[in-house]
Amino acid sequence: MPTNNGMISHSIARNIADAQTSLSRARNIFYGGSLFFVVVFIALTVQSHKYIVNASTAGTPLSEAVIHGKRVWERNAASTVTRCTAKVPISRPSLATS
Repeated sequence: MPTNNGMISHSIARNIADAQTSLSRARNIFYGGSLFFVVVFIALTVQSHKYIVNASTAGTPLSEAVIHGKRVWERNAASTVTRCTAKVPISRPSLATS
């Protein structure tokens, strides 16, 4: 009577090899994806730095219209905070020392 031990062990060995190949592929996809996004992050960081240095207007002086708008914003924002549609007064701690 013939036995199937040879076929079974061959099948098990093939399944183990397939699992190891699958694990190796998954690992390579993980490393490749990680490397890709590190490269993209570095490229975007360099691009942002170049933009800030060359094209940003942060170093230019403010115009009178901008200064006036800032004062209006601060004056209105300092007295109330808008939550949903109700205006809620802000309680400020006293700056005087006792």
